[in-house]
Amino acid sequence: MRVCGLFFSAWLKETAHPIIGRLDQRITLLTGLNVQPPYAEYLQVVNYGIGGHYEPHFDHATSASSPLFRLNTGNRVATFMIYLSSVDAGGSTAFIHANFSVPVLENAALFWWNLHRNGQGDGDTLHAGCPVLVGDKWGKRLS
Repeated sequence: MRVCGLFFSAWLKETAHPIIGRLDQRITLLTGLNVQPPYAEYLQVVNYGIGGHYEPHFDHATSASSPLFRLNTGNRVATFMIYLSSVDAGGSTAFIHANFSVPVLENAALFWWNLHRNGQGDGDTLHAGCPVLVGDKWGKRLS
């Protein structure tokens, strides 16, 4: 596990637990995307405690020198995020340019395309994890 700003995260391989493989299969059925490495990254589990947040960012690479391209997986085509817990206040995922936010509700899922069909990044996907005010936010992300 590593500390990144004000949240904790860990990357899990499919071999870590049978449920990860089943989850990958369900995401593939829902999205039509191959979510197995090297076509996607490993599943990331994140935890945000009180005050935990993630600054505004894109999930896709915004320059050719991005570390994403050193992974040999290409750019992040899409993001699938599942909330593993609810929080009493705060913690929403806010899409800055699209001017909306999604509250943290246990077992809810978000999916969005990070790239346009031509492979260019979609500027409307700029998003942030708002600070958790009350509670403990857990989620998993696959890009």
